[in-house]
Amino acid sequence: MAVKAHKPTGAALLPVYAEKGELYTKLKLLDQAFSYLDKAVDVCNRSFGPDDERTATALVNVGKLHVQKGTFAESVFFYRSALRIRRQVRERERVVARHIGFVLAKGGSI
Repeated sequence: MAVKAHKPTGAALLPVYAEKGELYTKLKLLDQAFSYLDKAVDVCNRSFGPDDERTATALVNVGKLHVQKGTFAESVFFYRSALRIRRQVRERERVVARHIGFVLAKGGSI
């Protein structure tokens, strides 16, 4: 009898997408990184909800990638979305605010 391999689904895919996104970011393959980090945001939204800290973390990761790409307005959008979530759960608010300040200092606008 053959053993069927278990394929991760739902929330179990989050670490896979996040790690692949991080790897492609380090390799400067930003389009591939966006693909995986966008999937991580989608998994978080579906698995944990749009107001969960894990969703905020996934949004921050996409925001950081936009900074690397030089698309500052887009990065501010993702950072602001994450900040809204973190304000609701009252966690790590200062970290996200620093990211927004960094983006604004690099030439982004709100």
